[in-house]
Amino acid sequence: MMWKRYALLTAHRAFRNIRMQYGGPFGAVVWMFLNPAVMFCIYYFAVAIIFKLKIDKPYGFGEFLFCGIWVWTSFCNALTKSTTALVNEGPILKKVFFSPMVLVPSIVLEAFIGLTAGLFLFLLYRLTTGFPDLRPIYTAVFLIPLTFFLALFTTGLGWLFSVLNVYWRDLTHFINILLTLWFYATPIIYPPELIPDKWEIVLAVNPAHTFIVLFREIMLNLQPGSFVLWLAVISFSLTFFLIGITFMRVFYPRVIDFL
Repeated sequence: MMWKRYALLTAHRAFRNIRMQYGGPFGAVVWMFLNPAVMFCIYYFAVAIIFKLKIDKPYGFGEFLFCGIWVWTSFCNALTKSTTALVNEGPILKKVFFSPMVLVPSIVLEAFIGLTAGLFLFLLYRLTTGFPDLRPIYTAVFLIPLTFFLALFTTGLGWLFSVLNVYWRDLTHFINILLTLWFYATPIIYPPELIPDKWEIVLAVNPAHTFIVLFREIMLNLQPGSFVLWLAVISFSLTFFLIGITFMRVFYPRVIDFL
């Protein structure tokens, strides 16, 4: 079946990229963990130690920060690489016939392998630090559909930006600025309670905030999350996935000459 061929090709390209970029599984593990680990240390030192920010939660600021940083880093890396996917593979796409639809999903899969590994290790940490009743294992089930919907959301945005980047090659610079603004507009390094009430509308329309809140709800509070949160996550995911796949199918035949 066609979807099986797409799935196999996507997985093949993802693991090939890991071998080529990191030199094997060991290098992949080191570099996938190094980037978010460095970001975590920098922001923890700046926010928790210098500014002495504390949160009134049953868990510490370090756990709060780690969960947000890990999810954001995986999402950001996947989206940044996806933006240049068509341009980077342009010469190959002109010479070898294969579906360009697999380029972005393979990049997302590559980034989310690191995300999954980090979530697994964090759940082990939660299991060994105060939760001997195995609640982290039960709630971990909800991470599977949540990660899947985040992958759909990221893939949709990646398809959209990869097509636009063919026409506007400096789009990558704009995306870097956008991601920086998006990062600080999302309560990743600070609790959402610090945002004034008049700016709550920013959080309501911020997909990254919705995803991270639900990840924290599952991993930190050990709760499956509310129906409203899940509805928002599914809505954001399906909407941007459909927009992205529509852009690819409609505009790719026209942009092939620009690659």
